[in-house]
Amino acid sequence: MLSRIKPIIIVLFFIALFTPVAGQQSEEEMDDMFLNDDSSSSDSVSDSRLEVYGYLENENIYAPVLKQVAKLEARNRTTIHAGSPFFFAHATADAFFYPGFEGVTDPATSGSISLYELYLAMGEKVQFRVGQMVYNWGVADAFRVVNYLDKRDLSELFFKEEDERYGGTFGAAFKVLFGDFMVEAIFVPVLNPFAFPDSDSYWGLQPATVSGQVSQYDLTNLPDNRPENFSYALRGGGTFGPVDVHLSYFHGVSNSVMFRPELKYDLTGNLQSVTASPLYHVSDKVGLDVAFTTGKLAARGEVVYSPNHVALVKKKFVQKSVSGTTLIMEQKTAESGYFSFSTGVDYNLWGNYGTVLIEYTKSFLITTSNLENEFFSGFLMVALKDKWFNEKLEVNGAFLIRPVDEDSGYIPSVSFTWEFQDGLKLTAGYMAFIGNKDELISMYDEKDIFYLRARINY
Repeated sequence: MLSRIKPIIIVLFFIALFTPVAGQQSEEEMDDMFLNDDSSSSDSVSDSRLEVYGYLENENIYAPVLKQVAKLEARNRTTIHAGSPFFFAHATADAFFYPGFEGVTDPATSGSISLYELYLAMGEKVQFRVGQMVYNWGVADAFRVVNYLDKRDLSELFFKEEDERYGGTFGAAFKVLFGDFMVEAIFVPVLNPFAFPDSDSYWGLQPATVSGQVSQYDLTNLPDNRPENFSYALRGGGTFGPVDVHLSYFHGVSNSVMFRPELKYDLTGNLQSVTASPLYHVSDKVGLDVAFTTGKLAARGEVVYSPNHVALVKKKFVQKSVSGTTLIMEQKTAESGYFSFSTGVDYNLWGNYGTVLIEYTKSFLITTSNLENEFFSGFLMVALKDKWFNEKLEVNGAFLIRPVDEDSGYIPSVSFTWEFQDGLKLTAGYMAFIGNKDELISMYDEKDIFYLRARINY
């Protein structure tokens, strides 16, 4: 498989990690709106307005190795923003439609409507928001370890567009601005689980068939929405010359990814099945994120420490229950100190847009002798992007790898986007999966994809 892509792709990346969100207001833009508002003018404060914007998009995916259509998707994202700079309502919804016909493997449903954000906000230097929000903490491009609160969407593991990788979470946020500095407190009273790939979808996690390993995944095993599972977080910091620094604290259901096996035996000791479910646990985390820019160089890093992270004990199982003639055992867990970090740098090589980006993320346990590490960890991304022909053509490419040994899995990809006019873009791209012995990437061997995407903003 390597021979068919190696002559073409050296350092390539998938555009989904870099495509900017059309019309979306980031936290920084919201802060800028509040900070630059002329509060001395009664007209500026009382001026009410209604804004409606969004985009229409069509995305088609073909799997050339398997010779099948992986996905046909039509999407509409609409945002409604109403009110004055002091008090406003904000809502964003996604509508997905999948024109099904024989031969299309993903998804099984014909369509869906997803609420991305729906909240009320008020204030200027002191702000309050309540509702479903995207908090977007952190400074990393692809791997944000301090983004504790946003719902992480892994339903298309390596192919999510940037505005789909994190979803909104219901909660209340209180922020105070002091010039270039801020303090924010967030309370989330509902569970915020991951969105994992459906087992029947093109991106479904493939169970192992070897006896004693995973035979199926159960992604519906969720903890209760009880007070002890509520989450809250604090973040403060600001700008010190060319450096942005923020400290954060989080308590609640951890956003780390681990799968806990459950084994079913008959009373004679024969293994009947193995089911793996996400391991959700409550922990405390302290985080630091730093971004630095000078000239053509931008560097950033995030680090998180937890004193009470819960991990799986290797090859240790405890009895969970006995039901009739079935004995159920589950893998033992133990608390451990835990570190997770993400670090990256991008450098402008030439012109205004020729940029190379390198980013690495890793999670590890302080006690590693008998504990298992996270499922998603140890990724290195090298990306290159540029714009040509009077900025009409955008080229994105990268190489995603877990650098362990010569058998490491990796994902090269490339995409080309042509902007015909303001708001209308067409994208063509290719993504390959070279799993080797990597336990995650090898699930997608021979699932290379060629995709076409058209988007128009309004």
